[in-house]
This record gives sequence, C-alpha cells and structure tokens, in this order.
Amino acid sequence: MVGVRMPDEGPLPPGARRDLVLAVHELYGLAGKPSTRTISARIRDRNDLPGTLSHESVSAVLRGAGSLPRWANLESLVSRNDDSFTRQCSISPGQGLNSRKAHPITRH
Repeated sequence: MVGVRMPDEGPLPPGARRDLVLAVHELYGLAGKPSTRTISARIRDRNDLPGTLSHESVSAVLRGAGSLPRWANLESLVSRNDDSFTRQCSISPGQGLNSRKAHPITRH
C-alpha cells in the first residue's frame, strides 16, 4: 500500500491541524489507501453529500498542505453522520473512529 504518506512533524508540527490530518489518515488507512482520484470521484458521484473535493484537494488534506477546505467539503470526506468517507472507501460501519475524543473532525 503506497498511498499518500503522513507528513512528519517538520512540515506539520503537533497541534490541532496535525490531529485532524492524523484522524483523516486513520480512516484513509482503514480504507486501504485508495487513490485520491478514486476518493474524489466517489464523493462527486454521490448526490447526498454537502460538498466535493478534487483529487488535488484530497491529497492536500492528507498531506496537511495549504489551507483547509470549506467545512462542507471536508465533511464530505470524513462525516460519520452519513458515513460518506467510510462508505465511499469501503470501510464497514463501526470500523472507523468511534469516539468524539478520537474523532475530532466530525460533527455529532
């Protein structure tokens, strides 16, 4: 599994942003590290999500690079409310991050 690597602490120091990227990487790893194009296409193909992300934006989130996307777009990637990330990346329900403390990027 190659995928997008989690950045080290040099370019992404400890803090809230790193915590967010770590949480996304946990889901990404559970999903088998699909390509960013696959993730983007699966988000785009769904009509029930609040936003979309290009494959470049998915990659940027996984690398902790640039500015964060709008909440609606990030929510489309990771929301537990509609299981979007877990469903589009073939993670079975309950296999992802389950507690609010462990999953700070999801609204409950």
